[in-house]
Amino acid sequence: MSGPADGIEQSLLACMLVSPPHARQLAAVLTPEHFENTLNRTVFAAVRKLIETSTPIDGSLVGRQIKLLSGLDGTATAFVEQLRQSKPDLAVIEHHVEAILEDHAHRQMSALLAQAGEMAKDPAVTVAALAEFIEDRQNAILAGPDQLRPGQQGPQLFTDHEAWLDKRQANPGLCGYSSGYPSLDALFPGFEPSTHYVIGGSTGMGKSMIAGCLALNLLRQHINVLLFSLEMDRNSLMTRLKSRASGVPKDKMLRGACNSVEREAIKATEHLFGPALTIEDQPSMPMPTLEAKAMRWMNRVGTGVVFIDYLTKVSREGLDVQSTYDFASAVSHRAMMLSRKLQAPVVSLVQLNRGQRDREDKRPKLSDIRDSGKIEEDANYVFLLYRPYYYTKDEDDKRKAWLFLAKGREIREAQEIEMLFHGETADFRDKYGLDGEQGLMEVDL
Repeated sequence: MSGPADGIEQSLLACMLVSPPHARQLAAVLTPEHFENTLNRTVFAAVRKLIETSTPIDGSLVGRQIKLLSGLDGTATAFVEQLRQSKPDLAVIEHHVEAILEDHAHRQMSALLAQAGEMAKDPAVTVAALAEFIEDRQNAILAGPDQLRPGQQGPQLFTDHEAWLDKRQANPGLCGYSSGYPSLDALFPGFEPSTHYVIGGSTGMGKSMIAGCLALNLLRQHINVLLFSLEMDRNSLMTRLKSRASGVPKDKMLRGACNSVEREAIKATEHLFGPALTIEDQPSMPMPTLEAKAMRWMNRVGTGVVFIDYLTKVSREGLDVQSTYDFASAVSHRAMMLSRKLQAPVVSLVQLNRGQRDREDKRPKLSDIRDSGKIEEDANYVFLLYRPYYYTKDEDDKRKAWLFLAKGREIREAQEIEMLFHGETADFRDKYGLDGEQGLMEVDL
């Protein structure tokens, strides 16, 4: 008896039989193993073989190929003809592919759990080795069809690169997602796919606040955001985000001291916090768990930006490391690889070492991050946050803040962006507003 999954498989096969262009696309994404039904699997393998040999997808040729692959004859030919006559709906192909991939992933996860259970019975298998095995297999399962795509060749590479160049020409300078800060957007091409960004700062500088500001700016552009808040629970984080969005001081929100006007102002920000925002606030989250959650999120939303606050707060569970240096190096490398796997921007917050506290000039330097594992090496861009008031306690410094762009693609000299800090509403503002050029200065880091 055929079930819902079997019907979806047959509908997809019917689309391949009546539409060669769709057949070629599906053959590049799916494999026979994605099909649960044996006969459906054989039909797909036969069609794919015809595509590989540039043979027309004809009913009799498909039947012949089925016989070569499995020995089936008359029954298979009749089945193929039945599929061809079923008048499939080409408009639902994408949904059927997603359903088949989801069913296949469920079967793979079930097999993985069974295999891991058997491995766990072997005393010779260490916990670290078992965790690494599960993580690698789980990431492969969650990667979806992109991992199955073949490498591109000359003509397609050229065509895709031309499309990439056209996109950049259409929006000179800013090619990724805008940061929401004009002075910053003047320095870098925006938050781009497959790129790892690091925001560093010492204690009290406001790393989480500026990450929240960037996240809110992205949400205002209707861009999906995933926030891993490993130090702060979701209510505290939402308090800061709503405070910045509404202008209502966060302390009044925390004390329950908002008046009716302020409560209405807070409620008016609801449109910013729809499905586009996801917060994961599990403390001491293992890196493999974080990666799996991020990949599952990306499979669901398609595009977006991931924030990790902050990187070395992930658990060491599942990582075979001994020293703090090795741990920081391991998680930074995996964050960089996560941006490649997701084909999305990943923004990691990191704690700087304490060296700057002993210097007369307290401004952060790139060397302050170099001692923290290989974080700098694994970052495409490094931003360093500085607020002098933390050290001076001078009221004149209270709103002063700088964001240094210390490392970046095609950036030869470090530069600084002057900002204004509003701690009461958890807000960093571009000091020069729409006139971004005025906020730029070259600095020696």
